Amino acid sequence: MEYHIVLSAIEESRRCQLDQIEQLLSEMTNNDYEDKQEKNKILLLLADALLQCDNCIGTADSYHNVAVAYAREDAEDIACKILEKGLKQFPHSVDLLADYIKYIISCTDFNNALPKYDKLATIPKNRWNWRAFTFSIDYLFARVEREELDEEAIESIIETICKLVEEYKKYLPYDEKAFLAEAEMQRQFNEHDKERATLKSAIEQLKAAPKCLIRLADIQYERGDYAAALKLIDRCKRDAIEPQLGVNYGYTFYLSALCKIATLFECINELGGGATDAMKAQIEDIFEDCRVALRILKIIRYKKNITMLTKVIEVKSGVDFIDE
Repeated sequence: MEYHIVLSAIEESRRCQLDQIEQLLSEMTNNDYEDKQEKNKILLLLADALLQCDNCIGTADSYHNVAVAYAREDAEDIACKILEKGLKQFPHSVDLLADYIKYIISCTDFNNALPKYDKLATIPKNRWNWRAFTFSIDYLFARVEREELDEEAIESIIETICKLVEEYKKYLPYDEKAFLAEAEMQRQFNEHDKERATLKSAIEQLKAAPKCLIRLADIQYERGDYAAALKLIDRCKRDAIEPQLGVNYGYTFYLSALCKIATLFECINELGGGATDAMKAQIEDIFEDCRVALRILKIIRYKKNITMLTKVIEVKSGVDFIDE
């Protein structure tokens, strides 16, 4: 769908079909634009047309999807303006209120979040979803970091966070994000043993908990327990296969490679004239993880790290890395 067709339709009919904008944004996101300035220009034109239109046709979900598309382009300020417009039409939408709280954290007008949070807080918790709980908790932690608060106010916010975590697990007991929220709260309070216990509890109680698995694998890797981390990563690779991937799949293979490389480096100095057949198989397994990670990772520093480590392995072992 061409953007100028959508803009002309809005201008002529004075109506904005949100599903058309949503479709166009989806197409733009899935295509790599060589001209980033042109892409940004189109995004601004579409946002301006939507915001200026008095007759927008769509649902609260439509506003949510359009706002998410802009946030993914690092345009959280525009996302918030779209959400404000959506909230005029759907003032009690849990998703739109929660989205606004999330995206405003990245903006300079952070103080605008409080009325939206207060509005969300008036809605019964049995109507809240994961966004409402997770984004509210994130917002409250951001308040502690960004606002000039006395100790009494900080303690009050911390009590509210603890209560929200309890309610999260009460109303959404089978959602792993409830366990993640509790673990994050414990991490913020430097209660690391409790954090690990919460993540382990999620893994034991839920059939699939890929986010908890990769978080716990990160912790085990940082502690130097590479075997335990790899066991968690292997299960994460399986559990993360969902209609909408909940974890960064490229990072899963990246962390897997790091764990295997760390294990390899424990004995690589003993190689002498080269790697044994058994070690060559171990190295090829590492290289397979590296190839997958290089294909799908988007974070440049991770890719550079993998490239550097494969070169070290090549020199130490005599086994060439071929990025097929």
